[in-house]
Amino acid sequence: MSGDETVLLCAQPLDASKGAPEWVMLFPAGQVRGRSGREFVLTPAAARLAADAFAENGADLPVDLEHATQLKGAKGEPAPAVGWITAIDVRDGALWGRVDWTDDGRRMIETRAYRYLSPAFVITRAARAVVRLLGAGLTNQPDLRMPALARTDTIEPLDHETQEQQEADLTAISTELAQALGLDADAAEADALAAIAALQAERDTALARAPDLEAYVPRAEFDLALARLQAFETDAQARHEAEIEAAVAQAVAEGKIMPAVRDDYVAFCRQEGGLARFRAIVARMPVIAAPGGPAAAAPQPAQGSLTEGEIAIARAMDVPVDLVAAHKKQQAE
Repeated sequence: MSGDETVLLCAQPLDASKGAPEWVMLFPAGQVRGRSGREFVLTPAAARLAADAFAENGADLPVDLEHATQLKGAKGEPAPAVGWITAIDVRDGALWGRVDWTDDGRRMIETRAYRYLSPAFVITRAARAVVRLLGAGLTNQPDLRMPALARTDTIEPLDHETQEQQEADLTAISTELAQALGLDADAAEADALAAIAALQAERDTALARAPDLEAYVPRAEFDLALARLQAFETDAQARHEAEIEAAVAQAVAEGKIMPAVRDDYVAFCRQEGGLARFRAIVARMPVIAAPGGPAAAAPQPAQGSLTEGEIAIARAMDVPVDLVAAHKKQQAE
């Protein structure tokens, strides 16, 4: 990726109606053609790459008069700044810059002494594609009819030593970029831009497939919560079973139910709401056996067809035992 050159472009006429603008367009998106016939291109990937390079550099870029930094500064002549580009943003594929103007720069814009902003870019000779922002200059010699305008003057060639150093720097940057993209060191600019676009598409696809973090629960946390819930349910079931056993055992000990029908009452208590109903029934039951001992003598129904449990339940519900026995016999017939 060699053969780059520096080009000065007038990107936008400055609207001084509200004072010196804070944000200005530096380069429009897509293909740009000037009155001089020169063409330039800024792809979305190249715009993002230029913005990232500015952020990584970590230094503000100068805004001067008539590109003095490139034309005079290279020869050691004074090239004072009238503003500083402090941030770069990509908007709809175009490059925008936030400028911190000096008092002189602000006055020149507000008095309309200068009306156009012309950024300096490094572009590739082959594809005429923008690769890096160098700065910008106030100018009154626009070339393009669109909001992004190009200067008609040519750039005075740099001295041989400076040009070699810039070419060496660009070659090193291009080599590192190619290696980072998995390309050969001499890969074409189009291949690098295509690789960047592919990485961005891959990133966008990964983000689209990513789970909703608000609905996502890590597997380890889910398993831990499930285990705790199961342990809680197991403990609750054990406590409930213990309460049933204790309630039935107490009823047996008090002589209100016979030991022989203990299991029937345990099964009854295991039903939904059964323990509460059992306790209410036992509270109304009379003692039918000596506490903790054998059953007390109790009159048997004439039919003699009821079990001890049926007799106990009938008494707990204040229903005559004979009536229950007669009903049972009728049902059996």
